[in-house]
Amino acid sequence: MPLLLFLAIDNNTKSRLVAQALVYDKTVESYKWILECMKNATMTEPLVFITDADPAADAAIGLTYINTYQIYCIFHISQNLPKNLRSKLGDQYENFVRDFYLCRNSICEKLFYERWSSLIEKYSSAKDYLMRALYPNRQAWARAFTSKIFIAGIQATSCVESLNNIIKHELKANSILCDLADYRTLSTCMGITSVDNDLFPQIDKIMFKYLTPHILSAEHLEMAQCLYFTANKIESNLDEDSSISLADGFIEDLYDSKQILLKLMIAEVVVVDLISYLCLCMSNISRGVVCRHYFWVMMISTVAEFQIQMVPSRWYVDSQKDKDVVAETCCFINQEAMQNFSGKTLIPNPSTVPMTVTTVLRCAAKKKVKYGEVWGLARQAAQFAVEHDSYDVMIAWLRKFINQHKEIMSTSAESVQNQDYPEIQVDNSNKENEPEIENPLVSRRKGRPETKRYKSSTEKKPRAKYTCGTCGQSGHNSARCSNR
Repeated sequence: MPLLLFLAIDNNTKSRLVAQALVYDKTVESYKWILECMKNATMTEPLVFITDADPAADAAIGLTYINTYQIYCIFHISQNLPKNLRSKLGDQYENFVRDFYLCRNSICEKLFYERWSSLIEKYSSAKDYLMRALYPNRQAWARAFTSKIFIAGIQATSCVESLNNIIKHELKANSILCDLADYRTLSTCMGITSVDNDLFPQIDKIMFKYLTPHILSAEHLEMAQCLYFTANKIESNLDEDSSISLADGFIEDLYDSKQILLKLMIAEVVVVDLISYLCLCMSNISRGVVCRHYFWVMMISTVAEFQIQMVPSRWYVDSQKDKDVVAETCCFINQEAMQNFSGKTLIPNPSTVPMTVTTVLRCAAKKKVKYGEVWGLARQAAQFAVEHDSYDVMIAWLRKFINQHKEIMSTSAESVQNQDYPEIQVDNSNKENEPEIENPLVSRRKGRPETKRYKSSTEKKPRAKYTCGTCGQSGHNSARCSNR
């Protein structure tokens, strides 16, 4: 039975296991059933869903999460290329891989289509696979399209694969279902620098108040790297060289490389205030962090400033997520900008800050945390009450507490009923057409059913012993019988 793992990235950029399921098969019906259960449990839709390009999973995501942007794992694409094209291209395969990544890393759509046409024409034997498997879903893997989506720096399903590898090492063929919960995940940490205290003390103080440690260290690294750049004011009609790109590899790993053309940014987004910006590295969109280039611009510009709203709220610590950050102080590095614009309340342009899931998911998480805390105390109190023979006191207190809240609820319900509200007409004519979550459809496979599966503790049986056909005793067969 396939084990499906669903991971999410939290505000510390750590991988969190949000759902797991054992299914009979990997069909559209199975995936759809799992996603509908997740949707009802979380009451929200993810902004981005990264998969290994499984057609069944893609179809189910499109049916369940209509507004979710799907992205394909670039590692799985790179693994499928030699399987499908190495035998067809022969000696040309290495050159094809270099040209393919050159096309994939294109920084604008126009340049992508030009290089794609050249790739198809140059390697005609690979045209069928490219046009059938990759081109229809180009928005899910080409950098020209994915650079404008907030993906938290994730471009592959490696976090899911690593967790799956841990489970495979810890579980065996005779493991039971309860063993699935006994595993641990690994984490990494990044060091920080001291440039933030020397050049950006006010900004570092605000970031330390709001941001999680991992994002704070990432911002410290951006501050340190800003010293390696210089900035010059340019005109909007600048002629750009769109042919500059990397031949192979993943361009997302190199944050200094150009990710988009300036003319496309000007054509699509107009920056209208002091705390809204777009950079060619697109770090504020795809990663949700203020980039190293903007930190240097703040040092020499008379209009650029920093406000914590420039960082999406998903990177805030839990204690600061519900606070009003609009009134937070704006930080100026340039003294002239501080004199001209101090005291103004600004809101960043929505196009320059990635949209993230916040309110609904955070409220649901708070309820679960409160429930877990109350239930833990209740279990501890019940254990003490039974051990010390004082359970009658606890039962009397609980009944009193329940009766008080029942009276409060009944009083509030009567007050609501006494108020005059307009009559609401409920239409039940279309009630039978409302979607209901049912068990997934099971398709029976041909041939002998699979025998390898996770068994419960009640299904484990001792290994059968040999029975002798000559003497009838167990422990040996007739070939080794002494009475033969």
